[in-house]
Amino acid sequence: MAEEKIILEKPERVTTKQAALELNMGIDTLQFMMQQKRLPIGYAIKREGKKRWAYFIYRGLLDSFKLELEGASDKFAFLYGQRENNSLEHVSSWKE
Repeated sequence: MAEEKIILEKPERVTTKQAALELNMGIDTLQFMMQQKRLPIGYAIKREGKKRWAYFIYRGLLDSFKLELEGASDKFAFLYGQRENNSLEHVSSWKE
C-alpha cells in the first residue's frame, strides 16, 4: 500500500498594524479586543511572568472576518456584540 504524505503549509501571519488598517481601527483597539477575545482573527497571549502580549493574527481568519463584516448591517454593533439592539439608550447615561 502506498503511503500518502500530507504536507501542511504554515498559515500566513499578519501584523497588528496591517490587521488594524484592514479593519479600519486603531492598533490599540485591535489589541484590546483581541485580549478580550472579541475579534476572531487569531490569538492574544500573555505569557506567565511577562509584561507584553504576543498577537498571532492569521490571514485566513482575518479575511473570513472581513467577509462576515460586509454582511453585517452595522460593523461596530457586530464588533461590540450589539447586533439585535442598535439603540443609543446607554448614551443618555453619560455625563458631560
